[in-house]
Amino acid sequence: MGAPGETLQVELRARTGPASVRVTLPWASEWYDVVLAQGDVALPATTLEMDALVVNGIDADFDVLERRPERIDSGIIQSGSDVFEFSSLPLGHYTLFVTENSVGRSVHRIPVELSKPGVLDVASKLPGDGGKYFAR
Repeated sequence: MGAPGETLQVELRARTGPASVRVTLPWASEWYDVVLAQGDVALPATTLEMDALVVNGIDADFDVLERRPERIDSGIIQSGSDVFEFSSLPLGHYTLFVTENSVGRSVHRIPVELSKPGVLDVASKLPGDGGKYFAR
């Protein structure tokens, strides 16, 4: 990351592979996010390393994220997505990081192997259900 006011050069590359990953969570929340990293990426050891991985990872397709209100038992309305899709990926090994970022960050790490064209469906439990916790 650069200093305030500094111009950073960013190289954007279109994804053109034959495979996709669709991640489904048990329910939607504005606090949940899924990030994909190419290769076998270990769970970071520190909060700063986890934050850097989230910033530098592959984001889900924006147009697939369905943002809709969800009513919680307490009557509070939350929005977010429970489905995250990563399309046009080259075949190979990836690592998914399913995160919840409210007070601190809870994270599940899920290895993924894309060995053939098409969509790979991954059902994930929520990050707070046994995932690693990074304090703020």
